[in-house]
Amino acid sequence: MTRAISIAALFGSVIFAPWFVTLAAGVCLVAFMRSYVPVILAGVAMDAFFGVPVPALGGFAYIYTAFFLVLVLTDLAVRSRMLD
Repeated sequence: MTRAISIAALFGSVIFAPWFVTLAAGVCLVAFMRSYVPVILAGVAMDAFFGVPVPALGGFAYIYTAFFLVLVLTDLAVRSRMLD
């Protein structure tokens, strides 16, 4: 039940909260609940709603998706190295 409420709050923060609140919620979900797929989908939703091409990055428009994907991959790598 807590996981479902947290994921709903994450997607609610995508629309209603500033970007840093959504990033903090995504970090908390990955760190404490290991909710990887919803966090990546929240990044895709943020890019769909608010993503614009950044000329300094060669027109790359998927900043939030890339950030959340790197966050998930880093968490998986750290957990596999520390816990195994």
